Order: sequence, then structure tokens, then C-alpha cells
Amino acid sequence: MLLFYPTFFSPYCISLKKIFILLHLHLVRWTE
Repeated sequence: MLLFYPTFFSPYCISLKKIFILLHLHLVRWTE
């Protein structure tokens, strides 16, 4: 089951990473 997780949720994980990066960039701008 663990082997199927990365392949099945691949696009979902990629979108989450993109959102996380965008949020991080926004926080960096806010602090500056």
C-alpha cells in the first residue's frame, strides 16, 4: 500500500508543494 501512495498522490503532492512555496513567498514579502 505504501508503494502506491506516492504514485497515486503525485499530482496532488505537486500542487500542495506549489501552494506551500507561494505561501512561503508571501510570508517573506510580509516580513520585509
